Amino acid sequence: MMNIKKKACAFALGAAVLGGSAYWAWHTYDSFNTAQENDLLLENIEALAVGEESETLKYLNFHEKCVDEFGVPMDLSYAWCVISIEGATECHQHDCKKCNGQ
Repeated sequence: MMNIKKKACAFALGAAVLGGSAYWAWHTYDSFNTAQENDLLLENIEALAVGEESETLKYLNFHEKCVDEFGVPMDLSYAWCVISIEGATECHQHDCKKCNGQ
């Protein structure tokens, strides 16, 4: 009878030690992994922000012919633009009108 109690106590103690070790290992891994992710995110944010203040935006400007309700091209055009790495420094956009900026 005494032998069964010793085995049960030893099993319970071993399970408690094993469970505590697993919890400690997971907690340590999780805090280490979170710290690495935070450092990586901070580096990415800093890399994206470098030069943002001093660099002027550049655009690509597009002109397209306007069409009437029947799809016939008119002598007017509309302009639109997108941000680009290289291109004009100003965004030129307007609705259908005569434009010299083509």
